[in-house]
Amino acid sequence: MTANDAQPMSQKQADALRREWALLLKMGYASQWTPAQKMARQVEIATLLLQAGQALPRGLTRQELLASVPIRNAEGGRFYVDLADIPQPWREEFWVALHGSGRPIVEGVERAAYAWDWEGWVERKLRTGRAP
Repeated sequence: MTANDAQPMSQKQADALRREWALLLKMGYASQWTPAQKMARQVEIATLLLQAGQALPRGLTRQELLASVPIRNAEGGRFYVDLADIPQPWREEFWVALHGSGRPIVEGVERAAYAWDWEGWVERKLRTGRAP
C-alpha cells in the first residue's frame, strides 16, 4: 500500500478504533457477540487502520494474549484451542509454526491445536513481554 492509497482518518477516529480493539480483547464487551463476531470486528478495525496509514493497536502482553483465547475441552479430556479464536497476526504465525506437529481433530472445528502447543508458542514468541 502506498501513501496515495491511504484513506483519510482523523487521529481521534484512529484512537477510538484502538480503544475499541482493546475493549474487545480485555473487557469482552458485547458479550452477546460470538468469538467469531469479535474476531471479525478486530480484523475490520485493523484493516481500517492500515488503509488509513495509521498504527495498529499496541501489542498485547503474554497474559493478555493467552487470556483472549479460550481453552476448550474435547471428548476424552483433550484440551485445545480453535485457531479461529486467535487474533491476527498470531493466528497465521502459530499455524505455520505447527507444521509437522500433531493436532487434535475436533468435530465442528476447522483448525485446532493442543492447548499446550499454543501456550508454549506464546511463551517462546513473546519472551520480551509484548506482542508486536
